[in-house]
Parts: sequence; C-alpha cells; structure tokens
Amino acid sequence: MEKLAYYRRRTISRRRPDRYLSLIIDGMDNTKTSLPHFKDRKGKDLASTIPMKTHVTGAINHGTHQKFVFTDIYQYKHDSNLTLNILMKLLWEASKGRPLPPVLYLQADNCFRENKNRFILSFLELLVHRRVFYEIQLSFLYVGHTHEDIDQMFSVFSDRLRHTDATTVPELHQNLYNAQELHGCYNVSGWLDPCIAGVKSHSKSNIFRYRYDEANKSVNVYYRKNSEQPWKTLRRGFFKVRPNGLPLLPNSNPPVLMASFHLLDMDVLKKGNSIWSTYLTQEARLWWTNKLSFIQNMQSNKYQLTQYSRKGCIWRLNSFHSL
Repeated sequence: MEKLAYYRRRTISRRRPDRYLSLIIDGMDNTKTSLPHFKDRKGKDLASTIPMKTHVTGAINHGTHQKFVFTDIYQYKHDSNLTLNILMKLLWEASKGRPLPPVLYLQADNCFRENKNRFILSFLELLVHRRVFYEIQLSFLYVGHTHEDIDQMFSVFSDRLRHTDATTVPELHQNLYNAQELHGCYNVSGWLDPCIAGVKSHSKSNIFRYRYDEANKSVNVYYRKNSEQPWKTLRRGFFKVRPNGLPLLPNSNPPVLMASFHLLDMDVLKKGNSIWSTYLTQEARLWWTNKLSFIQNMQSNKYQLTQYSRKGCIWRLNSFHSL
C-alpha cells in the first residue's frame, strides 16, 4: 500500500510539475564506494590495507527526472544536518530563483539518526511557516523496503564499479550521476534546537503532513502510521509557543557547520597508500599525495579548517519566493 502511494506521488509530480515537487533522498551502501576501488583482485598486500570510506547520498527529483549525488568522506556527521543541507541544495536546484511548486512530497529512509527526528520534522514546518510551500508531506517507508527508483540508481553505480576502477574521488564521480562533493553546510539542528518543543510519539508515525491555514495564519500538522489510516491532528506544532500565542521560529541564519576530519586515521591511510600506490596511475598517485596532505592540514590547522567549512556557504532559505 505504501509503495502504491509513493508511485502516485511520483506520477502526479510528473504530470503537474507546476504544482507538485516530489523528492527522494537516500544513502548508498558505503562498502561499495570505499577508495581506492579496484575492479579486479590485486596483490595480497592490498588485503592488509584499510581503504578510505566514502559515503554516497543519492536524490531524485521525480518531476524533472533529475538525479543527484553528494559524496563525503565523513567530514560531517551523518545526522539530520546532512539531510537538511542536501534538501536545501535540492530545493535551490529546483527553484533557481523561481517560485517552487506549492506542494512538496518528500520521501526518506526510516532512520532516526538522519531523518526521523525532531529537527527534520520542525524544519519542514518552518518551510510552511515561511510560505516556501503551502503543503508538505513527509513519508517514511518501512524498514526493509526498497525504494525502487533510487535503489535502481545505486544498482547502476554498483554495476559500473564492478567493471571499472575508481581509485580517487574524481574517478568515483565519473561513475555517478551529477556528482558533487558535499561542502558549504550549516548547523541547522543547532539553530532549530532552542525553538523546538518536546516531540513525542513521532517514532510510531510514518507520514506527516504540514498545511498552511490561511484563515488563522498558522500551520496545521497531521500524522498517521500508514496511508490506510485517517489523519490525526497534532495538538500544536513542533515549535515552542511565545506568550502572544505565535510559534517561536528561529531568525537570522544558522551558523556554519564545522567539518571534522579526525575520524580519518592518517597513519592507516598513509600505510595503505604506500601499498596501493603501486597499482595507481601517476595522476591517481598525485591525487592521493595531495589528498592526504590536505586531510593532515585540516586536522592540525584550525584556520584552514574554518576556511574550508565556510567554502560555498550560502543560506538559501531567505532567497526562496513566498507563496
């Protein structure tokens, strides 16, 4: 039933892209994208190395059939900030300064760390308060589900990697759709946190709807466990309430999200590079030399880390047209 509902949302966004925007965001199995990746079995010496984990987040805009890929090497925590920053990049790509469709359908994995938490739920309410959308429906598919279209996209990537080497991030990107390294992120969860009221029982619901109430100039929030059940109304939204009865919404812009490269073990990577460099092209060897130098610099130079974290930071929420 949930899969059929997903198909309906996907189809209607293709038929009426002026009114409906349908997005899906999901992560790929990172065991298939660690670097360097070799299509063929190499020498036994490689078995003693630990490759660099590289994470791939994929997204699809169903109305335009556009596919997007964001990669990172775990310089950002994989939590709600990861999802929210990618969502903002997708919304800006869909907008490019033009008004967005009034209705957003967002599909996400049923993961508490990244998606099913108070920061995601409150941020979507904020988008409706700010009149970026008139209505948003957030759907979590059940654990063990298959998002057929995005899983098919990941399957294509995996098949390509079975037939080709990908020893560097640029080589990995050549086997992905519209790939870009993730950077220029904001600490959206820290920005929202002081404004959020206690959120309870959201773990039991898989579908949330936010709708702007023109009469009361407010946002109504509804929830249900699945598409067969009737909607229930949340007594109040996810934000705290001011003494005047209005929601306590965050103002200004969120702070920049500082990257951290300390999860990367330089000794392990340097040891691995001394072994796998034998199997690399000259261009790839140069890439690894520069990459390891960059990571080491990020781990020891706070100023350079701050400059890296700020690179490409543009908070787009204020640039979206209000309905």
